[in-house]
Amino acid sequence: MLKKDILTSLMNNTRILSYQNEVKRKKFHLMSSLLPIYYYFLPESIIMFSLFLFLSVLSIDIYRMKFNKIPNIPFVKNIKNTIRPYEENNFMSATLLCFTAFVIIIIFEMQIAITSLFIASISDTCAALYGQKYGKIKLFYNKTLEGSYAFFISSMSLIYILLTFNVVDIDLTYLLIVSLTATIVESLTPTKLDNMSVPICVSLSMFLFINL
Repeated sequence: MLKKDILTSLMNNTRILSYQNEVKRKKFHLMSSLLPIYYYFLPESIIMFSLFLFLSVLSIDIYRMKFNKIPNIPFVKNIKNTIRPYEENNFMSATLLCFTAFVIIIIFEMQIAITSLFIASISDTCAALYGQKYGKIKLFYNKTLEGSYAFFISSMSLIYILLTFNVVDIDLTYLLIVSLTATIVESLTPTKLDNMSVPICVSLSMFLFINL
């Protein structure tokens, strides 16, 4: 009974935004791809930069929860209509992503961190937007099979690009498995947690294959 109540709560708290607001939300989300780009070009300062980013987003989030309003800061104030119900009295997914990114950058090597953060940023966006607009076959937490397909294709495309530019040095077969595993994890994770589960899954999978 308890498991059923928890599942129902998660399902109810994953209300779908209007497509227009979802697009706005994902525009903010895509900005997280600047972090792996920064890492690639300025690796020596990535820890301080990612820490600064996390603390900045955390400060905005704490202000939002304490005063029940978005800070009147240019650009930041535009997130108002992109807040999901489960974020109204809790940390935003963006805060969780920034925290996860900081931890991954500290623990894992560059190629792992860059790959996992790109997938968390871009593939998650593809899955959400494509799934909401074209999704027919429903999965868990308002996600769709079509969205998962978009996630898999986009993550494989990202991996191929990273291989082409020698950002990663892992066998393509292993990376295919990483992409498939991340797709499955993303589809089974509540929306409010997939900004953590996806990059962690990619990082751990790549770490295991590199050290086989």
